[in-house]
Amino acid sequence: MLKRLAFLMSLAILQGCIEYELPVDARPAGDAEVHVAAIGDKYEQRLFYSLVDREIVAAHSKLDWCLRLAPAAGGVDAVLNSSRTMRFARTGLTDFRADWSEDEVDALGWRLDAPNGFPVDSTERVLTVGEVVLVNLGYGLENDQLGLRQVQLTAVNDTEAIVRAAALDGSGDTTVAVPWRLDGAHGYVSLLEASSPDLEPPSDTWELLITQYSELLEGEIPYQVTGLLTPTARVTVRDYSDLSWDEALARDWSQDEFTTDWNAIGYDWKYFDLNEGLYSIDPNRIFGVRTSEGREFQLRILDFYDEIGNKGHFVMESVER
Repeated sequence: MLKRLAFLMSLAILQGCIEYELPVDARPAGDAEVHVAAIGDKYEQRLFYSLVDREIVAAHSKLDWCLRLAPAAGGVDAVLNSSRTMRFARTGLTDFRADWSEDEVDALGWRLDAPNGFPVDSTERVLTVGEVVLVNLGYGLENDQLGLRQVQLTAVNDTEAIVRAAALDGSGDTTVAVPWRLDGAHGYVSLLEASSPDLEPPSDTWELLITQYSELLEGEIPYQVTGLLTPTARVTVRDYSDLSWDEALARDWSQDEFTTDWNAIGYDWKYFDLNEGLYSIDPNRIFGVRTSEGREFQLRILDFYDEIGNKGHFVMESVER
């Protein structure tokens, strides 16, 4: 299974590489506010962005973390870093091994996180105290494979989680304390650096996460895309692409149903034009963004390139209603 996924991901990566950095004319913005944020032409940065303040609140490299942990019944909810196409598999073990074979690793039931942020099974992402899982660290900035780790949650309490990790041969066995943030019980762990970096700003300071992430083709095949996520309970989204910009702006949104899906804005407001050899933006993709405080923003993306043709340069237009 892993070999098949690796092959399919290689194809996806190669397909992604042909959309390289040719410029596309920026479309004129209207009277709304314009936002600019760049994640790099290798999509290496992840940006927490505030529509309210029109600024990047925090930024970090997608190499800076592997798992985002939060307390859950019996253990922790572990969100994988999908910007690297990370996966994990349960082993049924309660201690590390030093003799894993490639066939044994391939035979495990590997899973990826659902791109909308909500697994079908509420326990799917939960790591219980004592169990050993294998984690595939995904891909680096040059599409290099970062390897695998054995991981075990050894303890969790009201203030922190303790995570143990080692290579598949048992080397590099180390323990990392992951303290819970005071403004919301969660913490990040890097299995590459055996550390717990402080990466996420307070949830009331941002609405969008601009990043590369993994969509799932046919529900199982990971495909790397780049777009806008809303991985916070504070934000909901509605697609108003069936209306014109002015119609959506004039509409009463109070009775409309908004979704909590993280990828509701997503990536498909752009498409790759094979004839032109570059991304084009669909100006008719219009989104409503609502915060739990009752603020509403109408949003669309205007461009994906900077003035010299580097991709990963987001130009967005919004109106606060």
